[in-house]
Amino acid sequence: MKRFLSTTAKLALTALVLFFVFRQFQEHWPGIKAYQWQLDPVWAVASLILGIFALYLHSNLWRPIIRCLGHDISGPTAFRILYLANLGRYIPGKVWQLFGILYLTKKEGISIDKAGASFVLMQMFSLPASALVFLVAAQFESRILTDQVALLSQESGWALGLAMLLISGYIVFFPRKAISKINWILGKMKRPAIELVIEKWTALKIFLGFCLAWAVYGLAFWLLTLSVSASMKVGPVAAIGIFILAHQIGYLAIFAPGGIGPRELIMQLLLVPFLGPIAPAMVVVARVWSLLLDSLAAALALALRKQS
Repeated sequence: MKRFLSTTAKLALTALVLFFVFRQFQEHWPGIKAYQWQLDPVWAVASLILGIFALYLHSNLWRPIIRCLGHDISGPTAFRILYLANLGRYIPGKVWQLFGILYLTKKEGISIDKAGASFVLMQMFSLPASALVFLVAAQFESRILTDQVALLSQESGWALGLAMLLISGYIVFFPRKAISKINWILGKMKRPAIELVIEKWTALKIFLGFCLAWAVYGLAFWLLTLSVSASMKVGPVAAIGIFILAHQIGYLAIFAPGGIGPRELIMQLLLVPFLGPIAPAMVVVARVWSLLLDSLAAALALALRKQS
């Protein structure tokens, strides 16, 4: 009964957020309908190729983390594990993604504890890196730091950026201390501690790699906007910041399968200063693109599985 109520509550929250997105779409429908939409297949295909490359970068950055835990896996294997397990994000609760990773890594001879630790460590590097890239983008394109996002005001973006820089620096230059903090949290949760020896140079390369991977992912989104209309007034820097923040909020919203709802809501808020009334439609296009990208990544992962 608890599981049923929990799932029902998560789906209800997702439906509520989607309702607000739909209301915005409905309210701006005349402007959306009147806009001169087009589809440039060259830019669309380029956005998918660059998106797959960004996903490959993410999976390849998982490899040095696994290596520090005493195992070595190939690039294709890392991609196959992460993007088959990635489909679990579309099941309410998000835990199915982790379960998928645990199941697939076990077949590679990696224990459940080490696989779980690698997932936690990957988030330890990836989340601050994505936040830092967003805040750097916001310093160059202040319109993406709206009052809804900046919490206090646009000027608070500098304070947020400094805070994220300090957190990122702590992780990069004091990785063992950062891991000890994680182990303290795991201890409170009665989970085994992470036994990892990681050098500062390795931590720096992983962190900078995630910064690059998120920037490439955002550029893929920018190419998507060009594929829909060359007159879109979203520059590459703004597109990177908008996509990263919307993607990560959707990822952290554990109640929403695949981030559906929260991601669209945030992306819509950030796109309005650039696209005005057609922002809700661009959000729908972005979701279709994201689903297609995840499907292509899973298909590629399955192809790699058959070859291995």
